[in-house]
Amino acid sequence: MRTTTPRPIAESELAVVRMILERVPFKAIPRSTIEAVPELVVVGDCECGCACLDFAEPENFQAAGVPVAGGYGSTASGATVETLVFGTPDAILALRILPLGHDDGTLPRLDSIGVMLPGDAGQQRVAADGTCAPPLNTRSLAGLLDA
Repeated sequence: MRTTTPRPIAESELAVVRMILERVPFKAIPRSTIEAVPELVVVGDCECGCACLDFAEPENFQAAGVPVAGGYGSTASGATVETLVFGTPDAILALRILPLGHDDGTLPRLDSIGVMLPGDAGQQRVAADGTCAPPLNTRSLAGLLDA
């Protein structure tokens, strides 16, 4: 991440952060935190050009940021990305959009953001022993959801 000139969060970034917080929180996020998203100030972005952002920390902030919400989404080109919001339930510190096996790190479409891999909703996988297994992403998120 590189430090940038502080700027207000863009409407498209705001919409993605808000959607992640509302649809795929790891723990309860107070409504006041979601309502404060339009006031976030971007202070860092990624050198590679992806949509990852760092936000200004609130005054006198002392806590360490951890993932507070996250899931998956699809970019306009159809590429799957992992979406994560870092901070605390009361303060948002970063947005991470992580490409999965490709170079498209743009913001996902709002309608695609969720806990399931895009196009995977409701599908059962068959494990090597012939039993049904939960969708892959359910297992990958399980540890975070229980934390």
